[in-house]
Amino acid sequence: MDRYKKWSQDELDLLVKLRNEDKLTFEQIADRLEGRTKAQVNSRYNYLIEKNNFKTKKLNPRKKWTDKEQEILVKNRFKKLDELLEMLPERTPRSIKSKLVKLGYSRKENKLDENMKQFIRDNYMEMSQSQLANALGVDRGVIRRFKNKEKLNGEFVWTLEDISSDKDNFMSINIKMKRKFYLEGDEKYNVN
Repeated sequence: MDRYKKWSQDELDLLVKLRNEDKLTFEQIADRLEGRTKAQVNSRYNYLIEKNNFKTKKLNPRKKWTDKEQEILVKNRFKKLDELLEMLPERTPRSIKSKLVKLGYSRKENKLDENMKQFIRDNYMEMSQSQLANALGVDRGVIRRFKNKEKLNGEFVWTLEDISSDKDNFMSINIKMKRKFYLEGDEKYNVN
């Protein structure tokens, strides 16, 4: 038995028919497909179902992207994946993402306008890079590069503001801490 025998289109069609229409088990299908094991049949069927996003019964070999499909994809790349799937019904989520990467595009807008830059300046001390990126719909790397360029790097330091004990319970201590953001170069940056 050849372990690496390529699947023919006839075999694929028969596999789908036997499984979907005749409701045979993978073992029964393997008996009907010469040179195929139960594991091979199971694996190929599951791959085909995933590849076709559970929507199609007739499984076609990969189709080359048309110029029109590529144009639709690039023009609408910032839309939700469900909307893209409606515009490109022959494509799977994986193929859409893969094609964008091959074309050199991202699904997130990576340019900051002046309002976005000001938002970062106003909120970088309260929000993490991930929170800023999600709020603005950009990659975290865009936020990181902007913060580096603007020299908005530093760290949060917790300092003790007040400590007191509870009069009613001598085992209870109240500690009040304050978080402050220190930029590199501040004289109080190196807090011990």
